[in-house]
Amino acid sequence: APTYTKLIHGILPVGTRVHRYDQKYAPHCPSCDCPKETAHHFHQCSHPDRMRIKGKILQGLRQTADQKNTRPMLIDIMLAGLDSYFKGTTLDPTKFPLAYQTLLQEQADIGWHNFLKGRWSKEWNRLQCQHVRQNNLDTKKLTSWSTSLIVRVWTLWHDLWTHRNKARHGHDQAT
Repeated sequence: APTYTKLIHGILPVGTRVHRYDQKYAPHCPSCDCPKETAHHFHQCSHPDRMRIKGKILQGLRQTADQKNTRPMLIDIMLAGLDSYFKGTTLDPTKFPLAYQTLLQEQADIGWHNFLKGRWSKEWNRLQCQHVRQNNLDTKKLTSWSTSLIVRVWTLWHDLWTHRNKARHGHDQAT
C-alpha cells in the first residue's frame, strides 16, 4: 500500500528524488543510460525489459476491461492513451470518433500519467453507463467498473515497479 500512496501523490522514490536527499544513491536509471531517473522516465524508459512489462500492463488491462463488458472504444482509448504515455508521445485524438472527443480532451488535460494514478475523467463512467444501458447489460456492476479497472492497473503497474527495484537493488541478497 505505501508504494501505491507514493505513486498517487507523485513521490515515488526514483533515482533523482532519492539522490536529492542522500547523495550515496545514484540519480540515473538502473535499466538504461538515462542520467536522471524521474517518475516520468520510470514510466517511459525504453529498455526492452521495461517495454515488455508495459506490454503486459496493456494486455492485462485489455483482458480485465473485456471481462467487465467495457465499451470497445473505451478500451481502445485506454490502451492507446497509456501506450502513448509509455512511449513519451501525445495521443492523436483525431483517430477517434467525435463522440469521444470530450473524454480525450479531459483525460489529456488531467494527464495520462494521472490515469495510472486513478485520476480519470468523469466521461469514462458516463460513456460506460451509456454503453451498459444501450446493451441491456447488468447495471449492478457499474458501480465497481472504474474501481476494478483502476485496481487492475495498479496491480499490473506494481510489476513494473518491482522490476525496476530489482534492476536498482538486485534480485536477491547476493546481488
